[in-house]
Amino acid sequence: MMLWLSRVIVATFLVLGIIAFSPASSQANGRAGKRVLVLHSYHQGYAWTDNVTHALQQQFDQSDFNVELFIEYMDTKRLQPKSAFPRLASLYEFKYSGLHFDAIICCDNNALDFLAKYQHSVFQDSPVIFCGINNFEPSMLVGHDDFTGVFEQLDLRASLDLIVELHPSTRQVAVVSDATTTSHLIMKQLAEVEAEYRDRLFFVHLSELLPNELGHAVGQLPKDSAILLLTYLRDRDGASYPATRGPEIIRNHSNAPIYTLWGDFIVDGVMGGVVLSGQQQGSLAVNWVLQLFSGTAIDKLPPPQASPNSFLFNYKELQRLGVALGQLPDGSVVVNEPQTFYYRYRTGVWVMTTLFSWLILSVLFLTRANFLRRQAERAIQAEKEFTETVLDAIAVPLYYRDINGVYLGTNNACVEFFSFEKNKRDIIGKTNYDLFAKEVADNADVADQQLIASGGTQCYESVMINGAGESRHVFFHKALFFDSQSNVAGIVGTMLDITELKQAQQLASRFGRILDSSLEEIYMVDANWLNLIRTTLGSRKNLGYTQGELSRMTIADLLPEFSFELLQQHLQPLCTNQQQTLVLTSEIQRKNGSCYPVELHLQHTEIEGDAVIVVMAQDITERIKLERLKNEMLSMVSHELRTPLTGMLGFAEYLLENDPPAEQRIDCLQTLYKETRKLQELIDNLLNLQRLKERQNAPPAERINMRELLEEVLHLFSHASEKHCLQLECQGQLPQLSGNLNHLMQVLKNLVSNAIKYSPAGGTITLGAKQQGQTIRVWVSDEGMGISEQDQQLIFDHFYRVDNGDNRLIGGTGLGLALVKEMVLAQGGTLAVESTLGEGSCFIFTLPLAQGAKE
Repeated sequence: MMLWLSRVIVATFLVLGIIAFSPASSQANGRAGKRVLVLHSYHQGYAWTDNVTHALQQQFDQSDFNVELFIEYMDTKRLQPKSAFPRLASLYEFKYSGLHFDAIICCDNNALDFLAKYQHSVFQDSPVIFCGINNFEPSMLVGHDDFTGVFEQLDLRASLDLIVELHPSTRQVAVVSDATTTSHLIMKQLAEVEAEYRDRLFFVHLSELLPNELGHAVGQLPKDSAILLLTYLRDRDGASYPATRGPEIIRNHSNAPIYTLWGDFIVDGVMGGVVLSGQQQGSLAVNWVLQLFSGTAIDKLPPPQASPNSFLFNYKELQRLGVALGQLPDGSVVVNEPQTFYYRYRTGVWVMTTLFSWLILSVLFLTRANFLRRQAERAIQAEKEFTETVLDAIAVPLYYRDINGVYLGTNNACVEFFSFEKNKRDIIGKTNYDLFAKEVADNADVADQQLIASGGTQCYESVMINGAGESRHVFFHKALFFDSQSNVAGIVGTMLDITELKQAQQLASRFGRILDSSLEEIYMVDANWLNLIRTTLGSRKNLGYTQGELSRMTIADLLPEFSFELLQQHLQPLCTNQQQTLVLTSEIQRKNGSCYPVELHLQHTEIEGDAVIVVMAQDITERIKLERLKNEMLSMVSHELRTPLTGMLGFAEYLLENDPPAEQRIDCLQTLYKETRKLQELIDNLLNLQRLKERQNAPPAERINMRELLEEVLHLFSHASEKHCLQLECQGQLPQLSGNLNHLMQVLKNLVSNAIKYSPAGGTITLGAKQQGQTIRVWVSDEGMGISEQDQQLIFDHFYRVDNGDNRLIGGTGLGLALVKEMVLAQGGTLAVESTLGEGSCFIFTLPLAQGAKE
């Protein structure tokens, strides 16, 4: 015990000593000297540039090379590159004429453009590693095989998806950009992405604004807006601003969340986003430079590749906007979190906690080991009795004998199986020849010798006679056991009575014959050769084959989409037990050559020792038809939504891009208003239809004078068409009915509007009503196109429109009559249509009388 304790203590102090006193890996003296020129497009003090520089210096300091850095700032956010490039080339040629750089790191597009033009003449063809490049194209490197690096690939879709996910109420995104080259390049990328979000978001571009203009613009944004800040570093007058200026202006005039694409722009007031990091860009560039220094040729380095984006968020803005950390995507990094003691020293806390816990566990382990040792010493005394008790508790006959076949022990189940007259102790010391017939003993002895010779385990079936004289199927499972010197000491075996299992297999065979008569479409297939072993009556009737014909075929013969080899590949995971079930969608070919779509459910099993695959086929013809109808419905809805939206966007863009005269502007606005009303009507119809279908917000019933309502509708449509004559057929006095006035008005307006549309040649449209028992019968008839008997069964379905040449010229979504039906049914009424093709139609609905109304 003391020896174990001393070992644990010594090991613990060794680990503590290694952690506490091991020196940091020191840099070797005399590191190889290298010169690196860092050419920045922008100026010192610009956050992106400073972060790149910091990453470069930090990684070079930790490398195995003594790197002398030469840093140049081209300052092209303040200077125009076209005029600055020649002067900078002359300066650098004068300044570095006597120096050769082992590598040049260029940051951002202007620096790359400069080196592409002047590298050969100014810098003696030093290899160039670039980073921070926007809108990279291989054509930028024509004539420069010694250029490579990382370019920026902004994930604008991920940024917009993030805004929608964290702010579900957002309907408008204001994009803030400036007059820099970077901003212009990003705006081109954004233009390609915006179209994908037009049905979800409205985009407002705030480009190249002066500070007061930007403040005013964001102050006018609605509450459901978010702001995507690309860059705001230089306005259209050429004035430059720090990275904090844009967020400061926006936050002073708007509370909308501000998202950015750059990790270096996450300052006070900025939420964060899917960002690129200047520090990350610099680290990637250094990695490639160090590969150059290690002997890798520039043409052996990887080709230019995109740098990764990451999720970065500002803790203060998350708290202000009520966004929980759990809502953020996996892998998100949060800055500006409160610096608690644990947060600041968490590594040390965890190291000390782990070591302290290890010490405690070690002491507990030793204490527990000592306790268990004392327990084991006591348990050894009763080991023999306990072992016998366990063996007797096992219901399976069990025995063990030495290598000479002499029984060393058995359990009660074995005694009961063979019905020995006395107890199991009468078996100990005897052999199979003392207990069983010679033939049984000979078979057992041969099997034992084979097991001893081969090792491992042994399983086989045999037929034995038990003590009651019954013939039983027995499954033997044997294994060797060894002495303390690892020599074979004997054999332990179990005997499992599988007589009932054999009977069950026979029953399963009979059940298979019953299965043959099933009307379900089920196939039993040989797992190795895919032969059709057995099929149900339903399968044979559906296919038109006899069982004899099918038995000479494989399942692949029924599936025209699969060859034999391809089907075997699909079934491989099933046959190797990697999957329990497999589902395939295909077509089955009948004997007459016709095909029908099916969903196949396949399962691997064994029947009478043979591996088979059970295939259940389900006809999915109706499911496919439903899917096609659903897709057609969605296509129609999207088309009807797009039509007014196209008009709205067209006139809105025209007004934004032009300054038309007042009269023309009013015409445009009136058209915008009309298309907006169409869109609103379509959406209202969809929502009302859904509410009525689900019986939500049931309309309140009220007493209605049907004659007055008909006269009001007649007046509304009296001037709707010069070709039509509207008339009223109504008895002088009608009792009041029970219903919802607004819904009934909508029903009549939809029916009259349809009557006008579907009788383009004109004619008489009749509105009528009369009492019929305890109901009022109302009808709207026309002398128009009429409806075929087939279409009469479908016209009240959602989005259904009669498909003929004349009707396709008439607009509509197919929702009007569906809405009429739901409104009538919601008020306890009935709806029907009577029509003759080419002569006209009559739509009839009935509604109950109000309580207490006189007939």
